[in-house]
Amino acid sequence: MPRYYFHIREGATLIRDTSGQELSDAEAARDEAIATGLALISERGRLLHRTIEIIDETGHVVEEVSSRDILFHANYAGVIQPTAENSPRR
Repeated sequence: MPRYYFHIREGATLIRDTSGQELSDAEAARDEAIATGLALISERGRLLHRTIEIIDETGHVVEEVSSRDILFHANYAGVIQPTAENSPRR
C-alpha cells in the first residue's frame, strides 16, 4: 500500500508529518486528512487558515485540504451541530 504524509501548513509555517500512514489510495488519504482536521478542531477549538497537504511517497502533493473543506464536510456529515453562536441570523 502507498504511504501518504499529512503536512499542516499555517501561513509560512509547515509542520511536517515524518511518519506518514499507509492507505489504500488518495481518496482514503483525503478522508484521513479530514479526520485529522476534525481532531485538531476538537483539541484546539479552531483550524482557521490551516491547510493539510497530502503528500505521496514520491514527494508529490496529492491534494490540499483547507479548513473550509474540513468544516464543510463536518457540517454536511452532521458532526458540527448549529448553535446560537454559529447559526445564521434571521
